[in-house]
Amino acid sequence: MHEFETERLSMRLLKAEDKEFFTGLYCDPKTMKLIAKPLTEEQSNVMFERSLTHIEGANPKELIWVIRVKATQEIIGIQNLFIFGKSPEDADAGLILTRTAHGKGYPNEATAAVMDYGLKNLGIRTFHTNCSARNYAIQRVIRAMGFVESTESSDEQVHYFKNVQ
Repeated sequence: MHEFETERLSMRLLKAEDKEFFTGLYCDPKTMKLIAKPLTEEQSNVMFERSLTHIEGANPKELIWVIRVKATQEIIGIQNLFIFGKSPEDADAGLILTRTAHGKGYPNEATAAVMDYGLKNLGIRTFHTNCSARNYAIQRVIRAMGFVESTESSDEQVHYFKNVQ
């Protein structure tokens, strides 16, 4: 349940066995440079345990997937959908990839897949995302996918949304 794939990628829900990858991703200063301040190992462990509890139950408010390259089974990132309460049709989409996965078109592929999954399986109609105002590469990707900048943007964070039907 809650698994899906693209031509090159497969997504499955986060599991306890993913803790080392999760911690390595969120504690890496280079990976987190344009996302947020890197976490300490302790902070990452707390976040990981909280993330596992978020995806449990019949109607989770947050789903967190591990992204793997199908050809090699290499884990290259994490993505999520967080249904944040304004409406059950609204969700925040997030994505973090390892540095080795950059420049291969994976953000477009993974984001399009999670949006398709959210629309077809969860009834999500409006997707929100944000990124650092300094992350110009991901902003180009987000805009190319049809997201529009919202009025909630600031000097530090740019917020986008996209309505789908």
